[in-house]
Amino acid sequence: MGYIRVSIMSPKEGKKLEVRGFFEKNIAPAIASAVGLESSDVNVTESGTIVNIESWESEGAWESHRDNVTADAEMVAEFQGLLASFSDESGTSLFTA
Repeated sequence: MGYIRVSIMSPKEGKKLEVRGFFEKNIAPAIASAVGLESSDVNVTESGTIVNIESWESEGAWESHRDNVTADAEMVAEFQGLLASFSDESGTSLFTA
């Protein structure tokens, strides 16, 4: 069974386009090039909320990716400044269709 991460990022009022642009420019490339990533499904709702579902080879692979992305404190602070809320959950894959 793989390691699954689900992240939900909701923009602050009036920041919908900025959040999407920031995600596409800075976050998506880091996800796409991550070692150990099996798949990523990114969805954007009409309200601008980004729902990202990732499947990883292992929890350790995700932790390494997380550490690489969060090492840039300025980038993290800029993104957090655009968000009204951020949630991140983990789990294991039980079923694949």
